[in-house]
Parts: sequence; structure tokens; C-alpha cells
Amino acid sequence: MITRINRNYHEKELSEYGENGENVKLFFALSIGYLLGLYQEDKISEEEFKEAEQQIPGLIMLHLSQLTDKPV
Repeated sequence: MITRINRNYHEKELSEYGENGENVKLFFALSIGYLLGLYQEDKISEEEFKEAEQQIPGLIMLHLSQLTDKPV
């Protein structure tokens, strides 16, 4: 299985996203978890899963100011 989130990724390495950069990693994890749940319940196909997964970074950049506005 491909590791999508590096557990050893220290929050200081996310400092390019500002003071609350850890929120980016948490949002990504939440997004992947949601997609995996849909996939496991056969609500989306493998192709749809891959397509949605590839869109997460764009979604993060689109809403970056909202994601990093406050600590989680």
C-alpha cells in the first residue's frame, strides 16, 4: 500500500504554510479517509477515487487561507 501521509513529517516542515501548517496535513488525512470510506462502501470506483485524490492538493491551495486561519 502506498503511504500517503508520512507520520514522521514534523509540523515545522510544514512552516511554509504558516503558523497553522499542520492543518494542511490533517485536512489531507481527513480527505483521504473520507474517500477511502466511499471506496470501501462501493460508492465510488477506483478510477473515481484516484481522480478525487489528485484534486485534493488543488482544493487545499484554493482554501489555504481558511485551512490555516486557526489552529485545529
